[in-house]
Amino acid sequence: MGARLWVLEGGKPGDTTQLLNLAERLSVPFERRRLVPKERWILGKPPLLPSLYPFDLSASDPLAPPWPEVILVAGRRPTMAALWVKRQSQGRTQLVILGRPKGYRSRFSLILAPPQALVPEAPDVLMMQEMAGPGFLTRGVDVASGVKAALPGYSMYFSSDIRTRLLPRFLSLRHGLGTFAGVANAGTSLVRIPEEPGTIMGFIKRRYHVQVTEFEAGGQPWAVINVHLSAFDEGANTR
Repeated sequence: MGARLWVLEGGKPGDTTQLLNLAERLSVPFERRRLVPKERWILGKPPLLPSLYPFDLSASDPLAPPWPEVILVAGRRPTMAALWVKRQSQGRTQLVILGRPKGYRSRFSLILAPPQALVPEAPDVLMMQEMAGPGFLTRGVDVASGVKAALPGYSMYFSSDIRTRLLPRFLSLRHGLGTFAGVANAGTSLVRIPEEPGTIMGFIKRRYHVQVTEFEAGGQPWAVINVHLSAFDEGANTR
């Protein structure tokens, strides 16, 4: 049976010393897992993903079941390995990080950050406008999906106020609103409002609407409204 606690070491003496000091004070058996980065990532910063790709696996300690209950970690590269283990364990492994995480904050059960690296509270709801799916103006880039991937732990509600139909993807337009909720049981609904008179380029219609997100926080019900209206309609009839 494997140890309930792993310490992931990325080769930085300062981080390793702090992790071992903490592990020794927990009074539970633990195992050290040393991770050796590939040469290009000794100084380089890989994109933060749940992955083992920055490591020389032949020179590193193996990461294999049985998965631990808890991992202690510090630093960007070891954090990637810890996130990978959590995914492999189907979320059962809990992560404790020393220092401010660079991403995936919601995946950590405990963040131990010194005063100079205080972690701001994550917002309950994020509202964005002028988001877009893949199309002509974005040169095929799916901006909405990219934002969703950068906000793990948030649900996304995307709706378009400008959208073309029956056009090839490279000529299409799909722009609109995005509401991202990081609280449980948040529900977003769509309410149509009067459309702007006329069209864009003679065939593109703006279909205005409001996204309403309802949730409870601090024992109180909240309703957050995301709306984006034109600043150009003559006489401000729509606004």
